[in-house]
Amino acid sequence: MHLSQRLPETLAALRSGRIDEYKARVIRDYTQSLADKPDARATVEHVALRVSGSKTAPQLREFVKRQVAAADPASPEQRREVAQAGRHVTPPIPEADDGMASMGLYGPTEALAAFYTAIDAAARARRDAAAKGPQHPDAGKSLGQLRFDVVSDLAFGGLNAGHLGCCRSDCAGVGQRLGAQQGVHAHITVRMSTTTAAGLDELPAELEGYGPIPASIARRLAADATWRRLLTDPVTGRLLDYGRTTYAPPQALREFLIERDVTCRMPTCTWPARSCDLDHEPAWNDGGRTSADGMNALHRRHHVAKTHHGCRIERDADDRLWWVSATGHAYPIRPEVIDPLVAYAGRDERPRGRRELGRAEEPGPPGGADPPPAEPPV
Repeated sequence: MHLSQRLPETLAALRSGRIDEYKARVIRDYTQSLADKPDARATVEHVALRVSGSKTAPQLREFVKRQVAAADPASPEQRREVAQAGRHVTPPIPEADDGMASMGLYGPTEALAAFYTAIDAAARARRDAAAKGPQHPDAGKSLGQLRFDVVSDLAFGGLNAGHLGCCRSDCAGVGQRLGAQQGVHAHITVRMSTTTAAGLDELPAELEGYGPIPASIARRLAADATWRRLLTDPVTGRLLDYGRTTYAPPQALREFLIERDVTCRMPTCTWPARSCDLDHEPAWNDGGRTSADGMNALHRRHHVAKTHHGCRIERDADDRLWWVSATGHAYPIRPEVIDPLVAYAGRDERPRGRRELGRAEEPGPPGGADPPPAEPPV
């Protein structure tokens, strides 16, 4: 429909076999910005078809882009202003079962070109250094591997230092300071049992927000981390106590709720608790208490639904929580299992006493004594 109405020459060339479907899509896609300038679009189409036989599809794409820019010089700048508002970095997406993940960047070409040029130059410098001897830690690595290692080292170094842009601890003002969520400094969280940490078993550990990782990787991350003791119920694996005494009570409570809930407590929502509102139930103005059994992590959208649109959280006689929708339908809120021994071992017997669970975490500064967020948020 698009070709027959707007690019008839392209359709005729496709039907006659002068161009293939890929080249037809190139002409269609890259002339869409000229939709309100039919004469200019027809000119670009005609010129593109004239040279299409001597160019590959990628070459034709670059040719059409230049022709469109020449036909409407102001349009690229206008499109850029609109498009760059959507610049973003996607969070990691784990692969199926190999412990790998992928993420993407979308933004202005010159910014990504600068980013790639910088990490490529750093990777080449590491390769040159590795060439001096087979014992160098980077010996044998490809440029692609080294580019990734450069970015990885930058990220871990930033978490350790609390800022990006400098590798020394005395230049915090030079780079970008890392912010906090819920008063908690930026960090990655790995949960593993004390037996796994000690090398007594190989039970998978849990990388918060992304799922299981091999025990060997968890121990490697934990080697340069600060440990925090968590007490869990030995049968259910649920968090009972958060072993931390350096923060004032409101901050400690905030951290306990994040660790206990893991994600938003609305059933089916997987939004990380650290990015959620900490909601009172019942509401603060209705007598709600700022305590572990009186608060839950809720994604802002679900917090608003609960506060303003008739949803609610109820606790039954067995101390179980339920999400009740505005229509009265009730859905169980199941506590998260954070103890890997319970989550992965699948044992049926009841162990004695409480189990101590270690968690590896990057060190951070003490926080203030700010109370949990006021309710409701706007």
